[in-house]
Amino acid sequence: MKYYSSLILVFLSFFFFSCEHHENALITTENDEIVTANLSIPQVYVSDKGLTISQTIDGKSGGSISFDSSFVNNEGDTIKICVKLTILPNSFVGLKEIQMIPNVEEGSIQFFPEMVFDKKLQLDLSYTGLDLANLGYNQNSQIDFVYQADNGNVEFLSNNGCKVIWNQSKIFVQNALLQHFSRYAFVRKSS
Repeated sequence: MKYYSSLILVFLSFFFFSCEHHENALITTENDEIVTANLSIPQVYVSDKGLTISQTIDGKSGGSISFDSSFVNNEGDTIKICVKLTILPNSFVGLKEIQMIPNVEEGSIQFFPEMVFDKKLQLDLSYTGLDLANLGYNQNSQIDFVYQADNGNVEFLSNNGCKVIWNQSKIFVQNALLQHFSRYAFVRKSS
């Protein structure tokens, strides 16, 4: 009986200590590595350039990709990244590996592969711990969230709120509607 009790204890210990939970995990850029390997959750690749969050989505059934974690950049600053991309059913055809590449140095995010959707995707994005002054913001800044073309042209996106919270070093957008994948960024509103 003592043998079976020990065996059960070892099994339970292995089970509990091997479970992975990456929400609110701390990620560094010291090594290129895959942080997650479960296909039902996003895979996170870390490099000296930042993060790539990747997940395969079936366009017919839709789904969502969520990431909520702290990231230590090359300067040693801890930045909290919280992103959720919601893909409605029948937004595109087939299986696609969706990649999100947040850029905390510019307050932007880029998506791959480049494609246009039959239904708009919904994006919630926030960065906390940024050097807002370095990004050109002050405590009175008002911001918007835009598609930013390579030539510098911008296209304003419908959203349910976009703000700077100065005392938390935070910028966020709620429910930004994306018609295509490309590069999107926070920009200061003209006064």
